Amino acid sequence: MTQARKSPAWTRAQGGYEALSPQNQKRAEGAFRAFEVIYQKRHGTEYPYGLSEYVSWVQEQEAQRQRQQAILETPSASRRPRAFSDTDRPAPTPETPAAQAVPSRPKSLPLPDDKDALRRVIGESPWSDANRDPARIADEYRRRVQSVREKAEKRLETAEKAIERTAPRDEIAEGKAIEKLADIAAGLALKLINTVLKVLGIPEIPHPNFGGPRVVGQLPGNPKEHEAAHQEAEKLKEYIGNLPDDNAITQKGERVALARQAEHDGWLDQTAPARLKLTEIEAREKAEREEAERRARVEEARQAQALAAKERVEIDAPELGPEVHLDDEIERLKF
Repeated sequence: MTQARKSPAWTRAQGGYEALSPQNQKRAEGAFRAFEVIYQKRHGTEYPYGLSEYVSWVQEQEAQRQRQQAILETPSASRRPRAFSDTDRPAPTPETPAAQAVPSRPKSLPLPDDKDALRRVIGESPWSDANRDPARIADEYRRRVQSVREKAEKRLETAEKAIERTAPRDEIAEGKAIEKLADIAAGLALKLINTVLKVLGIPEIPHPNFGGPRVVGQLPGNPKEHEAAHQEAEKLKEYIGNLPDDNAITQKGERVALARQAEHDGWLDQTAPARLKLTEIEAREKAEREEAERRARVEEARQAQALAAKERVEIDAPELGPEVHLDDEIERLKF
């Protein structure tokens, strides 16, 4: 009952469009207009039937669905209590109008007869033969992986250069031994002065390198950028190490090819009737063209034969004239 209420009332009625109430007729007209638009977009041609045939077909489909639902919901005969007289009389035959009515149109929607409309119905496969080739798919993925690998290696090279550029440098290696000794002496003198100022209660003099860490004997570099470059280099090395190898790329190409082949097979199953009809139309047109060409060749041969016969008469018996047939003249002269 719940499924029966979901379908419109005019589809559950019987007797066609003329037997519907005015309200249901308006609803059927609206549904028919929407169906015409859908049919036009799907098949590229107008719906070949009218409103009455459409309503009869929809009612027929709905009656068939209700009969199937009733069969599914009816308990089996072995579980039904039967009277003794049930075995004596035959089962009553159903005499419903829906069961005896002749369908007014085919149950399947007709395909258009125009080749262009059929081609629009068929459309194109979602994947061509080249795009379903596992080797070609694997080559495309391999090219993409190689491009990503090259970009990551360039970024890793830049990060390694940044590590070298921002790393602390040894002052002695830089040839600054004298500056190192002067820095140590200045630091000791400043520490002695600050001790005296602390005893006298005077504020201490800050060290010139007070703003950041400093290792005696090394230039500070840039610690923040140095650490960031180290982190980026580690991430890039891990990313490059996790890129798929050739075996993984080949397996992925095979999986993608199988998925695309399944979509192509589904397209073939859906468009099989339309493709078969298009093939029949093209074969019929080809046969008609060949027959027309054959008739043209036969007619041309007949004309050539007639022209040859006419020329032979004129050459063999020019005195008889072009209107006299040589064979008839020979038969006449025999007698």
